[in-house]
Amino acid sequence: MKYKYFILLFTSFPFLINAQIGPANFIDTSLETAGVTKFESIDLNNDGDNEIITSTTGNAGRLGFYENMGNNSFSDFNLIESFEFCSGFAVGDFNNDNWKDIVSIGGINKDARIHSNNSGSFSPGVLLDSNISIQVNDVVVADFDQDNFDDIVIIGQHSIDLYRNNGSGEFTKEIILSTSTSPRVLECLDLSAADMDNDGDIDLVSGETEGLVVYTNNGNAVFSPEYYSIIAEVFFLIHPFDINNDGDLDVVGRNNAGEVKWFSNNGNGVMTFEAIIPNIPNLISLSSIDYNNDGFKDIYASYTNHISIFENDTNQNFSKEITVHQDDNLLMGVVQVIDVDNSNNLDYIWSGGTNAIAFHINESVLAIEDISASNALYYPNPTNGIIHFTQQIKSLRLYTPLGEKLKEAYNVDTLNLSNLPNNVYILIAETNVGISFHRIIKK
Repeated sequence: MKYKYFILLFTSFPFLINAQIGPANFIDTSLETAGVTKFESIDLNNDGDNEIITSTTGNAGRLGFYENMGNNSFSDFNLIESFEFCSGFAVGDFNNDNWKDIVSIGGINKDARIHSNNSGSFSPGVLLDSNISIQVNDVVVADFDQDNFDDIVIIGQHSIDLYRNNGSGEFTKEIILSTSTSPRVLECLDLSAADMDNDGDIDLVSGETEGLVVYTNNGNAVFSPEYYSIIAEVFFLIHPFDINNDGDLDVVGRNNAGEVKWFSNNGNGVMTFEAIIPNIPNLISLSSIDYNNDGFKDIYASYTNHISIFENDTNQNFSKEITVHQDDNLLMGVVQVIDVDNSNNLDYIWSGGTNAIAFHINESVLAIEDISASNALYYPNPTNGIIHFTQQIKSLRLYTPLGEKLKEAYNVDTLNLSNLPNNVYILIAETNVGISFHRIIKK
């Protein structure tokens, strides 16, 4: 009986990792969706389902959310505040009451406002700061000083400011960068927060008129800039993610020449320009997702009339384009990956033109998150050759991500990958406990 079960499991395995994207589900097609500046997927009412929060710019700008009703359906738009020229927002629990609050930026007076979450409903925005800069471009939230309170960083056209949370949602403003006092003539255009140097605290990644800049955090929210563009360029758009699957966050961004570039991370936050990605034209927005479950993040992007995935061939070439949605009547806008259906798979959301917010469900039967990344059964991972098992393996099969069987063995305590190229492999192992799936990285 065990033999029959094994045959069924392994013959069906290639179908488990097929990448599939569902049809477009339109959340909102009203004119009020024009000018979406950001999406976020967060559980705002603590019911276990993620709402979709949006901000929009323009004279009719607004901040609000679509309540998740379950079964991939959403409510009509719930207005938090009419906010003309709202250029973005970020989410954090600012008063540690276990309800997610929102900070938004924009307006005629270049404001930042705190919207407190009162058990799923929001109070009118309370002014955090005003006249921040000529323009406010982005906001991020993280516990930058590691005191268990969410802090805020806002990037203006000529400034980067930390709003340090003193507890209970009270903030003190501290200047990270003021271009009026900087020896460099700068404009600051895009911002992300991530641990770039793997030291456990959150750093800042900025797109500026000086190109790519990483602000390294000393652990107490004191930031030091490092400049990495090797030529004069302006970065309008930056996105940190692990492009080469080495465990460190790299950066992909678009510059003023329309080039999409990527910079590698040496593991300590030191960035090196690697290459121009030539196959992504007129990039408007980008995110990242492992579309084909091979262990390497692909680029999810919008350009002109297209929402597309550019597939990483594991050598950081992105020549294969998978069209998610195309509409010649829509100039596409913001893309983001979010978990719409609480399946622990990331789904695809996008905005387009003046009348579209839509999402596509990730219908891959088995995403890479479902394969164990634990090293409890084996070490080391990644490996450059020999995998050692911590218990006797009764039987194993090794597959490529596309389902091609490479190895088969019985009653072993090691696995030799020395003769295989660097790649991500799928291991199916049977022990006395049962059968388990694992991702093995050969590098």
